[in-house]
Amino acid sequence: MAEIFQRAEEEAASAYEVAEQKQDYILMVRARILQCMIENAKVEEEIGGGADPGSHARRAFEFSQEAIELAKHTQHHLLPRERYLWQG
Repeated sequence: MAEIFQRAEEEAASAYEVAEQKQDYILMVRARILQCMIENAKVEEEIGGGADPGSHARRAFEFSQEAIELAKHTQHHLLPRERYLWQG
């Protein structure tokens, strides 16, 4: 299962990098939301964390916060709902 999460993390990070190079804020938000989802799934599956099991929850929160900030640069009508949903 850890390999699946690793691959998902790599793909989401790659998507964010491409979106950032193109200054595509909608895709940047979606990539951050995906990264938040991955971290939340790790929490649910109790993957990793080692000595600090809350690390994935904190990373998920950080990704959601960044998605909120990035979404402010867009006019997309669904992004505000998505970003706050994943922040919760």
